[in-house]
Amino acid sequence: FAHAVAGSLYALGFGRFAAEMWLMVGLPTFGMAEASFVHMLTLILMTVAIVSFTSLNFRGASETGQVGNIVTVTKIVILLLFALFGILAMVRAPHWTARFTTDFLPNGLGGVLQAMGLTFIAFEGYEIIAQSGEEVVNPKRNVPRAIFLAIGIAVSLYLLISVVALGATTAPAGMKVYQYLGLQKEIATVEVAQQVFPRGIGGVVLIFSGLVSTMSALNATTYSSSRVSFAMGRDRNLPLFFARIHPTRHTPHLAVLASGGIMLAMAWALPIEQVATAADLMFLFLFLQVNAAILRLRRKLPKLETGFRIRAFPMVPIIALAANALLAVFLFTYSPRAWLVAAGWVVAGLLLHYTYFSKQEAL
Repeated sequence: FAHAVAGSLYALGFGRFAAEMWLMVGLPTFGMAEASFVHMLTLILMTVAIVSFTSLNFRGASETGQVGNIVTVTKIVILLLFALFGILAMVRAPHWTARFTTDFLPNGLGGVLQAMGLTFIAFEGYEIIAQSGEEVVNPKRNVPRAIFLAIGIAVSLYLLISVVALGATTAPAGMKVYQYLGLQKEIATVEVAQQVFPRGIGGVVLIFSGLVSTMSALNATTYSSSRVSFAMGRDRNLPLFFARIHPTRHTPHLAVLASGGIMLAMAWALPIEQVATAADLMFLFLFLQVNAAILRLRRKLPKLETGFRIRAFPMVPIIALAANALLAVFLFTYSPRAWLVAAGWVVAGLLLHYTYFSKQEAL
């Protein structure tokens, strides 16, 4: 469910970027008010994106991976250009260092923790590598290596983009940079790019980057959501039909279709902030369980042969457990409604597990 909800978020992001591109190139709004037209177009394009990537994942893993490779390389190149032009603009700006030293935490540590919970979804994704372990060549060597590379590259890019966005942006008079960027929401980086790229091409370039970024994320989460539900169906933690394999495509086709259906339902039912918060909570619960499982596995199976062994055990998983729980609590202050969605899903899952699926698993 967490991956499917994340897919809803990425699909909504794709729709918003595509709608912004529509306006930027001057295409008609058919007499509608701009805000209403953008909202409607976002939902339509979001639906097209989900249907397209569900179809792609229905076809096969190799096609999914090829598209992902092309899209990922494209967006990394664009983001590095964004960082380069941003750094050049930043060092030319007067007193840019004051933005990182004066009033740097205006909402205090509580605001930071709330923001950490809300943006946690931007750091998930590396677990997809482990979830697709059955389709990885030499998994003991490649899965740990890929996870650390993914985290290292993503965090480095995020830091570059964040520093540039805060240091290079000129906000309207009387407004702080962080306030201005916050008002822009998912197109904030587009506004930054308009200011830092030469010849005013930044907006178009970053919208294109936003399109390919959300496409690659939607592609990956559709893949991972279907593979997790396939594995759960095979282990009898979900209905058995999730474990069915297409006779010619060799994909878990019913699991793919179910994932696409959940994405569509969530994207149409909730606004983007609520979708993001619900997905964040589900991933926090997921990683909380992973860390609890690590502690239990090391105690029950201390000599289990693995591809990677955690250092500084048990401090790393204990700290991670506490951090996940703390961020989840702070997210409640941001969106009680999203907490209800996530908690309701968890309770439903527990009831189904203990009343039916645990017996099937035992059989």
